[in-house]
Amino acid sequence: MLGNLRNLFSVIGVSETWLNDTTAEQVDITGYNFVSNHRKSKSGGGVGIYLQNDLEYKLRPDCNLSDPEVIETLFVEIIIPHGKNIIVGTVYRPPNRNTAMYLEKFNDILSKISKDNKHCYVMGDFNLDLLQYNHHTPTQEFIDSLFSHAFLPLISNPTRLTSYSATLIDNIFTNHLPKDVYNGVMLNDLSDHFPVFAYFYDESLPSAREEKIFKRSFNERNLHEFNDLLSQTNWSMFLNEEDPNESYNGFVNEYTRIFQDCFPVNIIKGKDLNKFNSPWLTPGLLKSINKKNRLYKQSVRSSSESCKLRYKMYKNKLNHLIRTAKRLYYDNRFKGAKNDLKLTWKLINEVINKRKTKSSLPTSFKSEGRTITDPKEVADSFCKYFSNLGPNLAKAIPAVNYFFRSFLPDNSNTPITLRHLLIQKNWKRFAINSHRGRPQVMMTSRCM
Repeated sequence: MLGNLRNLFSVIGVSETWLNDTTAEQVDITGYNFVSNHRKSKSGGGVGIYLQNDLEYKLRPDCNLSDPEVIETLFVEIIIPHGKNIIVGTVYRPPNRNTAMYLEKFNDILSKISKDNKHCYVMGDFNLDLLQYNHHTPTQEFIDSLFSHAFLPLISNPTRLTSYSATLIDNIFTNHLPKDVYNGVMLNDLSDHFPVFAYFYDESLPSAREEKIFKRSFNERNLHEFNDLLSQTNWSMFLNEEDPNESYNGFVNEYTRIFQDCFPVNIIKGKDLNKFNSPWLTPGLLKSINKKNRLYKQSVRSSSESCKLRYKMYKNKLNHLIRTAKRLYYDNRFKGAKNDLKLTWKLINEVINKRKTKSSLPTSFKSEGRTITDPKEVADSFCKYFSNLGPNLAKAIPAVNYFFRSFLPDNSNTPITLRHLLIQKNWKRFAINSHRGRPQVMMTSRCM
């Protein structure tokens, strides 16, 4: 889906991830960092956030909740070097659960965010149909709570369609409404909920570093023009030059000028979006995926059963072809790496999508009751702590006036003799003091 977009999202929120401690490391997207808050005791639910690699962020544990019966949330704070930080969160409310308790906990989160006085964007699956605002009291209380904290919804169209209902249960709420914002609902069969999106410009966000590709166009017209200019150029002046260095430099400069004029460098934008496409997806499969998406949109917009049946048949056939292409792709790669153990393990990690864990150091430390952030002071504090670790531990050990003999009984001066130990062991290959074919070993130990 991302490969078909003209612009990339800075932040992507997902709900009902169904992740655990193992699978949470296997859902990477190229160009994004992923954080999640998944269930520990049961399956299902869970929330996660993808953030572009150029965004610096920190978790907001004071706003993160994990109650599978009420609410699951994950909030991060994007660091803005020369401005106010931005808070982004994903929320999932399990359906048919205690609404009053959910509203209480969600309202507490909104209160904490409001006190921070920072721009905030909250997205997720709230399982409260905003289209039923006038007929459903919990939905009214939910909207009133958002309005009381100056949060407004950005989505107004249904996000989940069935053959008998249309509900608006997924949304993006914000307390900062930009001037130019483009939002809506994507018709995509990624799940039974339509993805919702919002494009806007926030002046406090750092500008994304756009990847650019430079390419020269060697088409027939440019090649013909290049040959004509080469034939029309007077090269004799370089041949008549007495100084060979001047002759060579003049020739190279003139040739380079003609080459650059005929084959100018063009900047190609947006091609980096292809990095989201899997390598086993051939151009034919990509065209089939686009056709499948068109059939899905037709099946959603039409009530015809034939459209839905055509979409399902095409989707099942396409999924089979994609799985086959993926299997053949990795089969060929593993065959090519059969004599390279390192490459084999690299392929295994690629198949299971195992990511390298990135550890980041905290920006502040506490030393002797105060918080320090200066890198030099932090290094000096660590040096001081570890260099004095031994002496400080020695000082903490209380001094005693006892001698080890005071713990021994009165007859402790009597020598202690261990009786002789006789060990018999069968050796098949060696014979020591053989007696009737059975080797015997005598071992004596005496301790004073």
